[in-house]
Amino acid sequence: MRKQVLFSLVIIFSFIFQFALSGYLSVFGIFPNFILSAVLCISLIEQPTVSMIAGFMGGLLVDLISGGVIGLNAFTHTISCYIVSISSSEKLIYSRLKSAGLIYFAGVMNYSLIFMMLFLFGMVNDYSYFLRIAGIGPIYNLFISVLILELIRVSMTSRDNYGEFERIGSFWRKI
Repeated sequence: MRKQVLFSLVIIFSFIFQFALSGYLSVFGIFPNFILSAVLCISLIEQPTVSMIAGFMGGLLVDLISGGVIGLNAFTHTISCYIVSISSSEKLIYSRLKSAGLIYFAGVMNYSLIFMMLFLFGMVNDYSYFLRIAGIGPIYNLFISVLILELIRVSMTSRDNYGEFERIGSFWRKI
């Protein structure tokens, strides 16, 4: 139950940051995607079904905020979250470098899918946009994801320690 509350708070705050700060943090015309970073971090921990639902809902939020093609980000976020979820394991969660590599790979894949779909629909004709979006976007989101993942790790670790203290306390009450 606490994990769901934590994940809900992460998505809510990423939505607020996406809505309020994203427009001010442009690097070469590429804006950070706080929601993608949040759902990828959640996908490292959750099962594929839950990850896909989080990815779809997060992508739908991005579509509604951006005012672009509805369903494009929902589709790409869902696929990215599914791949991260099936690729992650219990040991991977505690390895910062492997988690970061998986999130970076998922970001490159996500932005490449977005570019391919926009190119196929005729909305983008500039190939240099692909280099910017697939080169800068995943790196930008990787830094955000590392911060979110550390927040999740600290929150989950402190909860686990609290449970350990609670079990010890109940043991002493029995004696």
